[in-house]
Parts: sequence; C-alpha cells; structure tokens
Amino acid sequence: MGHFLLKKRSVFIVTRKSSQKKCYYLPFSLQLWYTWTDKLFHTREEACMKILAVDYGDSRTGLATCDRTEFLTTAITPQITLKARNKVAARVCEVAKEIGAELIVIGLPLNMDGTEGERAIKSRKLAKTVEIWSGLPVRMWDERQTTCAAADILDESGTFGTKRKEILDSVSATVILDDYLAWRKEHPGEI
Repeated sequence: MGHFLLKKRSVFIVTRKSSQKKCYYLPFSLQLWYTWTDKLFHTREEACMKILAVDYGDSRTGLATCDRTEFLTTAITPQITLKARNKVAARVCEVAKEIGAELIVIGLPLNMDGTEGERAIKSRKLAKTVEIWSGLPVRMWDERQTTCAAADILDESGTFGTKRKEILDSVSATVILDDYLAWRKEHPGEI
C-alpha cells in the first residue's frame, strides 16, 4: 500500500514497490470528489472515525491522520518542532480540532523486550495531557520499529537530506496509524 503525504493542495505519493517519488497537484474537482466520497463512506459512522496519530519525539513530533473510511492515511506536514511537552500537547489538540479527529493514537516507544523506559514515560505524560485538554479519547500504541519502517519507505522513494528530516517523523506517525488501523479491522467496534 502506498502512503500519501498531503501538503496544501498537492499529494506526495510514496510507494514501497517503486523507487520513484511522485508529486501531484490535486485539481479542485478531485478535492471536491475526495470530500464527497468522505461523506459517502461516512455512513459507517459508528464503525469508522477520523483518527490523529502522533509520533512524539525529543526534537520533532510527527502527525498523521486518516479519512473517515479509515482507508487512506496521510502525513501532516510540517512536523511539530516544539520541545516543551505542554506546547506539543497544545499543538496536537489544535490539529485534532482542525481536522475533526474523534480519537488520538500516540506512539508508545517500548524497549525491544517490551518494557517501558524514559521515552515511554514521557509519551504517557503527553497522552494524559492531550486527553485532558482535548476531551478526546487517547490510545497508546506500540511504535517499536516504526522509524525504521518510515526510513525504508523514504529510502525507496529516494527522499534524502533536508526533505527527509522534515517528514521522517510524520511518515513514522503514518506507520503507527497504519498498524493501528490494521488492528481495528480485526477488532471492529473496539477503540
């Protein structure tokens, strides 16, 4: 499956099968079609929802979202470059409100043996703050190996240098969201 990175009115498509990156500008009619299909598939309202995924880091925090059908995941750019937890939480709450998120999934960086370290504790504190401030349910999700998977996706698309640094954490958030959505398909009705 490809990953789509939306930025303004364009879509950047990164596929695992192709080493080429492609950038397309969405014509207004396609933007309308996307809005129409989003409303059409929203008939499964009780089962599907708009979700915001967060890959919280010390320097940068990546964000990703999905459409209401829970089919298309998109990275949100630019990444959050704030470092203070409360400022990051405030920005996450703003984005959740802007996109109409109904659930926030925050990556939980467990150690490879499954134990929680310092990063996991920081992520749990962020999750608690976001949950209180946003009033939305927050789900923690195991994010082990997501940065490696995101790096592989960017390698295959030929994205390197400054551009890679600008989107790596957002692509990681997309991987977290893809993993969570795959789990939701196997566990319908659960959050």
